Amino acid sequence: MKIIRTFIKIAIASLFCIITMTSCSELSLSETELKFPAGFFETKSFVVTTDLNWDIVEQPDWVKTGKIEENGRTIVEVMPKVNNSFDSRKGEIKIQTSEKYYIVDLIQDGVHLNNESGDLGLSVEWNTCNLGATKSIDFGNYYRWDDIHSYPSNGYRLPTNDEQVELRDNSVWVWGENNGVRGTYFVAKNGNYVFLPAAGYRDGTDVSSGSVGSYGFYWSSSASDGYDANGLFFSSNYVAAYYDYDRCYGRSVRLVRGKE
Repeated sequence: MKIIRTFIKIAIASLFCIITMTSCSELSLSETELKFPAGFFETKSFVVTTDLNWDIVEQPDWVKTGKIEENGRTIVEVMPKVNNSFDSRKGEIKIQTSEKYYIVDLIQDGVHLNNESGDLGLSVEWNTCNLGATKSIDFGNYYRWDDIHSYPSNGYRLPTNDEQVELRDNSVWVWGENNGVRGTYFVAKNGNYVFLPAAGYRDGTDVSSGSVGSYGFYWSSSASDGYDANGLFFSSNYVAAYYDYDRCYGRSVRLVRGKE
């Protein structure tokens, strides 16, 4: 019986060692897939548990990662860049130990449109058409700042530059085409959007043909220094507010009104 008991003890101890060694030679992940919304910043994380040496050896260029050590485990934070596109994108984080690779799949949605509406959840309501236009894809008229900055009509007015900044900073902007017209979609968190066509600008009596379809210039009511005034500017990969324009050039106008 002593021999049997001794054999059992040895077997149990050996099994414990095997289990312990196996657990030490493996790496576990709390998540193997992370999904991100399209246009609004959201950090997600997964936990790596192991006593092996490991490192992240591959990740897509649209994310940044950071590590937080906590109670013998590592929290890996994943911070994506905003996806200013209608297309979803995919990638993976590859983790390597001396023995094998481990993969965390990454998926970021594309921007989804809901309704074309000036109700973007902002401090003011945006018109869905340029001044002088009847459809959102129409360019409308070009105006000199001195002729238009104090324009009121049925409660509508030019936005201040702070309100243009609010539009830029609190919506996802996506360059694209709307019925063949190029411009920028400003999409709110509620899915509502306004489309601003890239109407370019007018110099004197002539519209700059090279700017049409490539750039949007929209006046605000805010004056700047000298002969300039502020406005909103966008191109295929950029949106800027507090952009100084010479007041003598003809620019587009998109009006706003206060909420009731």
